[in-house]
Amino acid sequence: MREKRQEKNLTQAARLRILLDDNWKNTLGVWHLNRKKLGQSPCPSCPSRRSMYKKLANQLEISENNAEVFSIMIADIDDFKLFNDQYGHACGDQVLLETSLIIQSHINERGTVSRWGGEEFLIFLPKTTEIAARELAESLRNKINDHLFTYENFDLQIRLTLGVAAYEEEQSISSIINKADQKLLIGKRKGKNQVVS
Repeated sequence: MREKRQEKNLTQAARLRILLDDNWKNTLGVWHLNRKKLGQSPCPSCPSRRSMYKKLANQLEISENNAEVFSIMIADIDDFKLFNDQYGHACGDQVLLETSLIIQSHINERGTVSRWGGEEFLIFLPKTTEIAARELAESLRNKINDHLFTYENFDLQIRLTLGVAAYEEEQSISSIINKADQKLLIGKRKGKNQVVS
């Protein structure tokens, strides 16, 4: 329990350090060592898939009863495997952590960000139309493009491809997620680093 509390505090400290001064190296180096000791995910502040499914199930019930709109995005880090292959898995973990914190900061209270698998993130946006979700996805993509990522002495170019889908009447959670995923795949096929809705 004490180790979990310490890890949570370290994660919060890392997030604050990142958001305030962009001095990544020391914070992330300490975080990475502690994470390895505890065997935790590179994105411990992101809710799990299970937790996200519960949120989506609750929203689906609200939407079915009240015709309330919501949208989801699936964001995928382009060419993520190259970071692991060229610089090692510690670099991949740092890229995942930094990207997740930027996404969470950018989405803020407008929604919830979940690590969906591998280098993918699912972003749930309640009371958000597809048009508004697409605009938010574009601003997030630009935020990632403009951010300077570094690992040791190397500058890294991180890019995101995002698929966006909005709830439509009588859709299931799986069908909404699948629709966003298909949009993501279209973006990948069309050259990556783009938003498709």
